[in-house]
Amino acid sequence: MTTPPPRFVVESIAEDSVFLLRLFKTIIGTQYAGALIPAMVPIASLFVVESCARLDDYSPTAPAGGVASAVRRMGLLRACRHRTKLLLSSKSDVGALVANFDRIVRQERAAFLGPHTGWLGPLKRWIQPDVGIFFSNGHMFSTGHGTRFILGEHARSPEVLREIGESIGSYCASIARALAKSAALTPFDVRESPSIAMQDIKCESLYRRGALGTLELPWAGVLAMVLANVNFVGRILPLFVSEDSRTLAKFRLLYAYHAAHSLRLVQDRLTADGTLTPPAAEVLKCALGTRDSRWLRKRKDLRDTLMHFQPSRSSPELHSLSLDEVVGGLLGNRSSADLPEIISSVLDGIGTALVGGFELGPRTFWYGTVSTVQKVG
Repeated sequence: MTTPPPRFVVESIAEDSVFLLRLFKTIIGTQYAGALIPAMVPIASLFVVESCARLDDYSPTAPAGGVASAVRRMGLLRACRHRTKLLLSSKSDVGALVANFDRIVRQERAAFLGPHTGWLGPLKRWIQPDVGIFFSNGHMFSTGHGTRFILGEHARSPEVLREIGESIGSYCASIARALAKSAALTPFDVRESPSIAMQDIKCESLYRRGALGTLELPWAGVLAMVLANVNFVGRILPLFVSEDSRTLAKFRLLYAYHAAHSLRLVQDRLTADGTLTPPAAEVLKCALGTRDSRWLRKRKDLRDTLMHFQPSRSSPELHSLSLDEVVGGLLGNRSSADLPEIISSVLDGIGTALVGGFELGPRTFWYGTVSTVQKVG
């Protein structure tokens, strides 16, 4: 007997599939695709993996049921999906994840600097940049090290990345056809026309800056990665979505939640180890000390509902509720109308604190600009 998914599950999965299709069409239709798509992979992978798991809880004959087996590269998508959690992991502690990030930094530096040999080798290695970063309107939203952390060994394989993209696209299209037949799948109108510049720098010129640069380099490096991810969902994605979207709000909330918890993990570990310097401690205190940040960190049920399409404490009476009704019941003493402002407050608070912690300005690395993507239009 076919068991239909709960109403709020169908609503959420249908909306997310349409949003992602429209967003990918929007991004691919601009000059920004090469810079933006890698940062989109964890978000899209999260949707594929979690919606697959949820739909496969029901009969394969239900609309869009039994779809997981049709998704190529599911193993890689699961790994990418996990990176939406930044430094949260049920399998590895924060120290192991930071060590993994540090290995990536060392490998990238060796790849850039290794070819420079001979009697001019020391001078060439001193000049040679070893990481690329992307800025939009002065906000850093992606780094080469962060991309490697997300995509692993496949970060430099166009063939694998193309297959991942095709798998995500075909999956989203199949879900939209099954659950959102009448939805318009046109690109969004670009809300604002940002300019994007890629800059090649020495990674230590970022990781050794300001109060956060007083930390050991691997820990400063992962904090820069958290900043890039917060800026991407907080400042960059909204520029490409011309209308209010519950899915955009969902992804912003998830990244805000995971960024806040990741910073708390770093704060706790370095405090316990006695390696949290006073200047860096003040930055983390500013990032985490707001009322909205403390409130959001306690909303695990809300996070699970949006990430896994299922509250941690599910019950039969939720089956017939709409997504708005389920989310509204998980907000405690705050209302649904407050949620966008809370999310923006947390993202802006973390972003502002980390930008100040690295002493970043719109032209901090102006000397390293290697390419600029022109404005749309």
